[in-house]
Amino acid sequence: MAALILGIGIFIYQGLQEFKSQALDLHMPVSTWVAKFPFADSTSYLQVGQNFAHGHGINGCAEPTCTSGVYTPFVYWGPGAAWVLGMVMKISHQDTMFQFFVFLILSQIVVACLAGSMMRLLTQNQWIIGITVFLSALGIHMQRYVFGVGLTSSEVTGLIPFSIFFYLLLRLWIRLWGSSDSAHQKEILCLAGLAGITIGLVSLIRDSNFQFAKFLLVGIPLLALIRDRRKFVLSLGVGMLLVGLAASVRLPILKWNKKRIGVAVMATSSNIWHESVWLQHDAADWYIDTGIGMAQYLDPQAAIDVKKAYENGTGGNFYSFRRCLGVLLSNPLRVIKFKAVRLPILLGTSHWPESKLAPFVVWCFCFYLMLAIYLLRAAMAKYWPLDVTYFYMLFLACSSLFIHFEFRYTYPIWITLYLVPGLIYLQWLGLSETSPGTMRAVPQTQRV
Repeated sequence: MAALILGIGIFIYQGLQEFKSQALDLHMPVSTWVAKFPFADSTSYLQVGQNFAHGHGINGCAEPTCTSGVYTPFVYWGPGAAWVLGMVMKISHQDTMFQFFVFLILSQIVVACLAGSMMRLLTQNQWIIGITVFLSALGIHMQRYVFGVGLTSSEVTGLIPFSIFFYLLLRLWIRLWGSSDSAHQKEILCLAGLAGITIGLVSLIRDSNFQFAKFLLVGIPLLALIRDRRKFVLSLGVGMLLVGLAASVRLPILKWNKKRIGVAVMATSSNIWHESVWLQHDAADWYIDTGIGMAQYLDPQAAIDVKKAYENGTGGNFYSFRRCLGVLLSNPLRVIKFKAVRLPILLGTSHWPESKLAPFVVWCFCFYLMLAIYLLRAAMAKYWPLDVTYFYMLFLACSSLFIHFEFRYTYPIWITLYLVPGLIYLQWLGLSETSPGTMRAVPQTQRV
């Protein structure tokens, strides 16, 4: 409790100071905030949330001021973030930005408690649990982004469900790899179902997170083939159940959008094959910084061909994917260079050579270094590391060929990254986290 209070206390103080330094008043009316940041992504969510709270549904405005009373379906992103923000306004009955700051604090408390619960599944050492809770509550990785215009971002609205998901996933993996018989199959499938429902809800906020569910469908059975082939069938069932229930959560929204705009999509912005990889790479400074339009940069003529194919109906997403893959495979060194110079963005700075070594960047680098040390020591000791510490990072690494880089994409990684200092300490004690419910000494014969 002391660790939670201390971490949240510092988090609140830092937040108030940051808003003050930016001359942002948390008692500012929501409409004034929207007018102040008209082109921010987080403002779009907030405006739609405000419309929802006022009884106008999940709809945007025909014009920035919303004075005409004409509303249009909000489908560029998923409806989840706007719905959450609207519910905050409905519950609080307030019209200032302070309510969203309170929501952020409550979300951080839940995230920190879940981080402590995850560590409690592995050890009863109160110091390690306390450090984990403190680091999670402190949330340094997100302070620069959410203390400002990002206060109403989709990442904030997804903090609680994503943390619940990783907690369920940890329990699932502990049971799956820790039990040597079929006694826990029912519990494993139950956890898989709950995790599927939770990641389905998360994908209503960020549509791309459904791809992580698909990644788990492939990754968990493959992991079983490497770790314990006797668990393959069960692992395959886990993956299918997880994806199936996630899809069932999404289905009503897909049908709803089909009625509204004639297309069964969660978010129209999710079609990277139509836009993201082929956009003019230097159309805006942030395009250059994050790496949008990589395929267009590598082959401008191919980008023109794909655009024409979409316009005249002779090519769709598969054609776009095929052309993109061909461009990437024919320019491997340029692709590596294009991505490598943008890796610093994932540490919270700009692309190289615009990168700056700030304390925040050092903080992020140190945690990734600790994760590398943890994984290396696990490999040297010949036992499997905790899967939740690296699986989302592996997902991002596999996706990185086709997506641009933004620091906020790493937020899910940090949910479990704050477990790593405690895990390294437990490694130092000679303990493994492969058994259910507690830590145990590492058998010298246990192999990766």
